[in-house]
Amino acid sequence: MKRARKALWSALLCLSLVGCVELFFRVYAPVQDRPEIQLDFDAELLWRLPADKLKDPRYQVNSLGMRGPEITPKNGRLRLLSLGDSSVFGDLVAYDQVFSSVASKQLPQLDAVVGGIPGYSSLQARMWLERIAPTVQPDFLLIGTMWSDAAQGGESDAQRQARLEATYGTWKPFTKLLQAPAKYSALFAWTRDRLHNLLETRQQKVGWITDAAVADPPSPDGKKARVSIEDYPKNLELLVQRARALNAVPVLLLLPHPLDDQGQDLPPRYQAYRDAMRQLAQAQAIPLVDGEAWFEAHPCDPRGFREGTDPATGACTRFADQIHPNAAGHAELGDALVHTLREDPQLRALLKL
Repeated sequence: MKRARKALWSALLCLSLVGCVELFFRVYAPVQDRPEIQLDFDAELLWRLPADKLKDPRYQVNSLGMRGPEITPKNGRLRLLSLGDSSVFGDLVAYDQVFSSVASKQLPQLDAVVGGIPGYSSLQARMWLERIAPTVQPDFLLIGTMWSDAAQGGESDAQRQARLEATYGTWKPFTKLLQAPAKYSALFAWTRDRLHNLLETRQQKVGWITDAAVADPPSPDGKKARVSIEDYPKNLELLVQRARALNAVPVLLLLPHPLDDQGQDLPPRYQAYRDAMRQLAQAQAIPLVDGEAWFEAHPCDPRGFREGTDPATGACTRFADQIHPNAAGHAELGDALVHTLREDPQLRALLKL
């Protein structure tokens, strides 16, 4: 009886101590609110969307960690799953303004599911597809990975994944345990941040491409493309193969760029990724949604009801910043997607158009 009483008092003392420490950190190191798009660490994918509501009301995340509502049965509709980075995710626009949602409004038999994740490269998209495919069950796989592949950093995605695999190891269960309480506990958040260099569990905000005029590799500062131009077409081919194994029709999406609206050529390093996608589409007769060609053939019209103007210059623009389409740009991309679905014989037959 005495031992039980001592154990109870010891437990209460420990809980009181932890409570006091938690109170201290809540006052002096409170848990910070999420930025608009805050990403959780993932030991395999490098990062992922948190499976809860983000701070910005525009961004709903379902239990799979995808943008949008929960996945429901297809009920006879054909499902299109889009993969890519923040341009495919629809950064800065509402869910119903994302180009795939625009296309589904024009084609009622099409159920569009947004699988784009901010900052995802083709390497990440391959692994992401394996996680979500059993639930999503796509009939069409729209592959739009491009800009994040070409983005430069201190190490490539493959190098970072190899380093995590070599060093993360036995810490994995511990870091997964830390992630959930760290959202709510200031003490856990502080502990996680102190162990960040070892465990890499800190929530991160992935940077976007902000400078289209980066030098071609090898860059003077030694930075590497996240996915090299040699590996990029290989990843696209693997995604295409996996789509076919899932009995889904692969469709490639060549993203537009603000320079297209300005009548300028992309820097060679970025153009190389576009060329690689076009070459694969031609070599394997894969349907291609050519955003660059579509934007060039359909100039930005400030008089159009969906178009906008740059508040600083008054010029017509279909982009919200240096890389992301605005609502007008997504509307154009949606039209381009519908055009491809209608014009390609295989896609048209599947959709019974």
